[in-house]
Amino acid sequence: MKGEVDRNTIIVGDFNTPLTSMDTCRQKINKATEILNDTIKKLNLIDPFRTLPPKTPEYTFFSDAHGIFFRIDHILGHISTNLGVQKLF
Repeated sequence: MKGEVDRNTIIVGDFNTPLTSMDTCRQKINKATEILNDTIKKLNLIDPFRTLPPKTPEYTFFSDAHGIFFRIDHILGHISTNLGVQKLF
């Protein structure tokens, strides 16, 4: 898959998991998410929302049953396009 990811790659969607401890009010990331983050890093993908300011918790989902906020919707782009998205935030 690495050969198919380049500077034009953008992945958008509901990952159904927080990628960082800032993406959940529980402040805990599980082993499966660590593996996903390792794969994202190996593919040279970044989450511009977390690599650029603001560095404050923002959430896209609230679990009413558990009373917990999460950011589970993500936009990932190739690291070489990082500077091109600064204006969005």
